[in-house]
Amino acid sequence: MSTFFSALWRRLSRLGAFRVEPDELAVNRRRVIVANNASGVSVNLVGGSFITGLLLLLGADNAFMGVISMIGFLGNLFQIFAPLLLERFERRKTLLIACRVGGALINVVLVGVSALLPLEQSVKLMLILSALLAFNIISALATPGLMVWHIKSVPDSVRARFFALLNATSGAFVYLSIFLGSQLVDLFRARGSELTGLIVLRGIALVMVAVDFFFLLRVKEYPTAPAARRIRLRDLLLLPLREPKYLITTLMSFCWSFAFNLPGPYYTIYMLRDMGVSYSFLNSVGLANIPIILFIMPLWRRRIDRNSWTKTLAVAMAVFLLHYIGLAFVSPSSIALYPVTMIFAFLILPGVQLALANLPYMNIPAQNQTVYIGFFAAASNLAALLGVFCGRAFVGAAGTVTVLGFAFGNKQLLMLLTAAVMLVGVVVISTVGRKLEKG
Repeated sequence: MSTFFSALWRRLSRLGAFRVEPDELAVNRRRVIVANNASGVSVNLVGGSFITGLLLLLGADNAFMGVISMIGFLGNLFQIFAPLLLERFERRKTLLIACRVGGALINVVLVGVSALLPLEQSVKLMLILSALLAFNIISALATPGLMVWHIKSVPDSVRARFFALLNATSGAFVYLSIFLGSQLVDLFRARGSELTGLIVLRGIALVMVAVDFFFLLRVKEYPTAPAARRIRLRDLLLLPLREPKYLITTLMSFCWSFAFNLPGPYYTIYMLRDMGVSYSFLNSVGLANIPIILFIMPLWRRRIDRNSWTKTLAVAMAVFLLHYIGLAFVSPSSIALYPVTMIFAFLILPGVQLALANLPYMNIPAQNQTVYIGFFAAASNLAALLGVFCGRAFVGAAGTVTVLGFAFGNKQLLMLLTAAVMLVGVVVISTVGRKLEKG
């Protein structure tokens, strides 16, 4: 055990986690990492397979689950309007924290309360849908400002290390919390009290919201120069459209987001309902991601240092899409293929995440940065929304196809479609990436 922790310490040191950095920016970066980790744990304890399970308990069907997935991305489209509010202020910290915490309380508390109200199931589902939409809209209005606020503490010279450390620690804490949460819910599920277990998870998530709030308060805000003139509605589109290089990076994110979100919630539904697996099985596989991400992230960071952000993204996506092909072949007789395929994905996904983390800041103009961040985020969420919509339509239209004696259901066929679409995205990213690097 001591050998493991020694190795873990050395790995985190390579990411820059424990270097003595007395400067103010380094202190800010550490606080940003803790706050974002707490926020990530909170969101995942009430999202993913847990919100899927909650909605299934309330009688949600495939169509409603697709709508729930689209609601998230629809709400996040409002990021494009954030500059109309944020660019008026030189200091935004109080407003941004209020939005982040307020939105989190809606997501954690209001959704949970809605599930317990003595109302018809259909009414509960509509209340939850409304609460999730409100959460995503409020979060969307704050996200560009949070990104601009926090990136001021991350100079270009340490950006790769910062994002590597952030993604590594976030992945470790999130997957650990999901695993432990799954164990807890399965204990309640075995006693016929699955809903109670899901509500208990929301109580734990509420504690994480408090941790997020505590550390955000301690991240210093550096003044942002207000726009030279008041931002108008048309500027939200016109300003980014005048920056060809920034549009290229936005297109890269669009390609990834569309393909990645095609599966929507349907594979989780396939595993929970069609395959009948437990929460523990589904999420214990994710526990393997903790040592993997801590040890693989430095390798991906060094690849970026040697090559570039865009080349790393294209290569990682090209390999990552293979795991969708593997998922398509998971069936009751080949359930062991699921953990193998997911572990393969865990090795590759950090490379995608690390490259994507810097995309919003590549080629971004110095002025009116929330406009560009909002445009970038809105484009990515539009792609995700289109992806979920297309996935929902595909699941509704597709039937079962038998090839060489193996029967592919609609959700398995969706995995094959996702792999094909992601391959197209790889070609686009490679092509435009080369043009971007040539100037």
